[in-house]
Amino acid sequence: MYRSGEEYNTIERKVADIYCDYEFRGFPVDEKEVCSRMGVRLQKIPLEIRRTNKFVSNRLCGGFFVKSTAKTPPTIFYEEWFTTTRQEQRFAIFHELKHFVFEDKNDDKDDLAEHFSRCFMCPPSYFLLKGITAPEELADFCDMTFSAAKNASQQIKNRLDKYGTKLYSYEVDLIRLLEPALLSRMEGFMEE
Repeated sequence: MYRSGEEYNTIERKVADIYCDYEFRGFPVDEKEVCSRMGVRLQKIPLEIRRTNKFVSNRLCGGFFVKSTAKTPPTIFYEEWFTTTRQEQRFAIFHELKHFVFEDKNDDKDDLAEHFSRCFMCPPSYFLLKGITAPEELADFCDMTFSAAKNASQQIKNRLDKYGTKLYSYEVDLIRLLEPALLSRMEGFMEE
């Protein structure tokens, strides 16, 4: 599905805002801490539920998000047994966090949720200025799958080719939080 660049920019802006608002500084960012600080409960789904509950078994492909009710906080249900690696589990949790943050009504924007997940684990502007663009390095530094790191790497390289090291103002705030010395590598600003 084609999406405008603005939709992706909105995702990246929101990720930067969350980092700054909650002062997340280290890598790899801890998905459990992120959810906890944002008031989202994480709930593992036992294998026996998957086998016996049709609602759950029909919905699962890594996890799903359930909005809050009068009795329960917003919750991300995730499968620890479905995914084969911790990195896939992390990706699934951040993917579902996008649905919480943007109050998605359904899953028809899963491509944007995947973009959110990659950006949360690997903020493009930070790694652009840091000079880390190889998928292997990104996967290791950010504790993400090679596939996700490959996509993040391509995004960083495309951006570098098109805009150099110019940043949006919200990215400057993010870099100032994560590693202020990197701002000396910035070429200037892009218009929002």
